[in-house]
Amino acid sequence: MIVYKYILLLAVLALLGGCGLVQKVAVGTTADILFDGTKEIETESNWELFKQGVPGNLKMMEGMLYLEPKNKKLLAGLTKGYAGYAFAVNETEYLQDLYTGKSDSSPHKIQLISNYSKALEFGLRFLEQRDVRFDDFKREMNNNNGIYNLLDKELSDSLLDLEGTLFTAQSLGSLIFLQQDSMTMVALLPIVKSMFDWVCSKKPDINYGACDIFYGAYEAGRPKMLGGNPQKGKQIFLDLIKKYKHNWLLRIAYIRFSIIPRGEQEEFQEQMKFFAKVHPMYIKHLGWKPLKTDPPDEFKDKGLLLYQTLGIKQYEILKKLENEIF
Repeated sequence: MIVYKYILLLAVLALLGGCGLVQKVAVGTTADILFDGTKEIETESNWELFKQGVPGNLKMMEGMLYLEPKNKKLLAGLTKGYAGYAFAVNETEYLQDLYTGKSDSSPHKIQLISNYSKALEFGLRFLEQRDVRFDDFKREMNNNNGIYNLLDKELSDSLLDLEGTLFTAQSLGSLIFLQQDSMTMVALLPIVKSMFDWVCSKKPDINYGACDIFYGAYEAGRPKMLGGNPQKGKQIFLDLIKKYKHNWLLRIAYIRFSIIPRGEQEEFQEQMKFFAKVHPMYIKHLGWKPLKTDPPDEFKDKGLLLYQTLGIKQYEILKKLENEIF
């Protein structure tokens, strides 16, 4: 509560301070707190609370960015925030339309594209503050290691630069996936791959397997004639699940990007058995307990809670849709 009062005080000072030093200090300090506090969101275990609570925070950050348009932490935070919300909420809601043949008319798809687009716009603005522009990407995307070398030259290995780049790449990649009928969009895929290559070479374990989710989907999602390798993609997912066994979102990614496209119903059912086992454990863990006890191994890393929550939420949807999917 003290932190929120402090943020409110700084916001008031910023509004009263016009364009002067007080405004810059207030917005800058608040941006630091908000960016550093984004990790707390990853401990959320209530999907409905996440869905309803995050938009207000994002709009507050946009208001602050209006006062300080070049603030790097606000730009990176908004990139991560809108990309995360699109993935966690809009994409989850879109699954039923996707697998019941209602994709083209889906209102959830519209929101999904809208929020990924906002994330991408903020991400590109963030990179511009590092002297990296989208035109640079287009110029270098056909040059061997051109984009990688550009990022390596202009950006640092800080979490700010890595996450800013990661969620910019995720947003562009997701927009391409959602608009595969547009060759203009599909032609931009090498940019996404190069951005992920750069981030993942610096921090391979960033966000509990985000790199390997991309590489698994990248291989599994393209036919062999276009350079894809579905079997390699499958193995990437299987190795990833072993490495991060308590990140249940990875299993959902495996189901969505590898199992379903290959029509492997038996493998689908095997993964669903896993979720049927952990689902009651997850529900039981959410409730308050009168005696403090150590949590089971599955829940000791609080940074995984949101990923587990998303895994459970999407499992519940996929379970209802099995007859539609196969």
